Amino acid sequence: KRFRTVHNFPVGGLTPLRIAFLNRLGFSWEGDGIRGPKRDNTRWETYFKQLKEFIKLHGNARVPSRYDTNPSLSNWVQRERRYYKMYCEGMPSPLTEEQVKRLQNVGFEFYTNKRGKRLSQNLFWEEWFEALLDYKKAHGNLFVPQKYINKNGMKLGRFVNQQRHYFVQCKKGVDTSLTVKRIIALNEIGFVWDAKRKHVLDSKI
Repeated sequence: KRFRTVHNFPVGGLTPLRIAFLNRLGFSWEGDGIRGPKRDNTRWETYFKQLKEFIKLHGNARVPSRYDTNPSLSNWVQRERRYYKMYCEGMPSPLTEEQVKRLQNVGFEFYTNKRGKRLSQNLFWEEWFEALLDYKKAHGNLFVPQKYINKNGMKLGRFVNQQRHYFVQCKKGVDTSLTVKRIIALNEIGFVWDAKRKHVLDSKI
């Protein structure tokens, strides 16, 4: 879905929880607005083509932060990472969903350290979501223990607690990385936002 841009709307006024409530009411988000500031897509395509050429030459998409052969490409890569962070946090971003998918398809790494290596603690949210689905398939529920670590070394219990914490913050009007899209995705798989609910269910069995 493409969210309508509301001009002059206070930053942070439209929280993920409020948007979720509007979705429940059947509010239509379709409009002429865009997700973020406009930019020259032709220029984006030019850099994307240069990125693919880099991949063909080096076998990966890890463009150095100081790439003397093509400094402009290096700067573009850094911008795309900043824009992706804004995109994930629900902030206005020039980066579109289609562009995100195209970058992912060529192996672009949105989170890296100064040496160009991927940071394990910054796994894509979607990867954590997939791990959560695997847990549900194996255990039949989403009551992940706080200290649970899966076979891939992912601290899934901590991830679940983080999502609950972010949800509480959202209800207070605090901006977090828990976007509306993520709230909806978690709701659809039966995610339990209140950790106390598990004990209530257990007492009824």
